[in-house]
Amino acid sequence: MRQIKLDVHRTFRPFNLKFLNADVDSGNNKLFNLLKVYALFLDPSVAYTQGMNFIAGVILMNCPNEALACQIFTKVLQKDNWARMYLSSTPKLFDLSQQLTDLIKTEIPLLYQHLFEYQIFLEVLLASPLMTLFGNSLSFAEATHVMSLFILDGEASMKKIIMNVYKNMSAKVIEIKDQFEIQAYMSKQIYDDALEQGLFYC
Repeated sequence: MRQIKLDVHRTFRPFNLKFLNADVDSGNNKLFNLLKVYALFLDPSVAYTQGMNFIAGVILMNCPNEALACQIFTKVLQKDNWARMYLSSTPKLFDLSQQLTDLIKTEIPLLYQHLFEYQIFLEVLLASPLMTLFGNSLSFAEATHVMSLFILDGEASMKKIIMNVYKNMSAKVIEIKDQFEIQAYMSKQIYDDALEQGLFYC
C-alpha cells in the first residue's frame, strides 16, 4: 500500500484534481481506493505496479463512480491479458516490444538499421507509454481517446499508434546520431511532435 500512497500523489500532480488530493487515510481518495481494491481483492497475483495509477486516473476523470470505474479498470487489464504488463518480469512488455521490432524491421528498415546501430532497445522506450497507455504523456482528452481505442481494439490499437508514429517520424529519428539523444527523443518527444503535426493516429 505504501507504493500506491506515493504514486497517488504523483498522478497528474500539476492539475490539482480533488479526487487525487484527498487524504488516502480518509477513505475519500478515489484513486487510492480503486488501486487498493484491485491489488488486495480483485487480482492479488498482479497487485499494484507503477503505471496503473495513470490508467485508473484517466478512467476516474471520465467516470467518477468508484464502483463502475473499478469495473472498467479491471476490464482494461483483462483486455488481451494486459495485466501481464505489470508482472515483475513484464512479459507483455517484452512480447510487444519484440513484435514491434519485427514490424519495424520489415516495414521501416532504415529506422531498424539506425536503432540497431545505436543499440536502442524498444522495451526501454515503450515501458512508459504502454504501461500507462500514454496517460502520463498526453493531455486528458488525448489520453481518454487512446483509452477508448484500447477498450475497442486492445493491444492492436497500441501497435498501430506506435508504428504510425515511428513511420511518420522515422526521418527525424535517423537524423539523430547520439544514443542518449535517440532514447530521449523516442521516449516522449516523438509523440508530442507527431501529435502537433497531426501524425499520431492512423
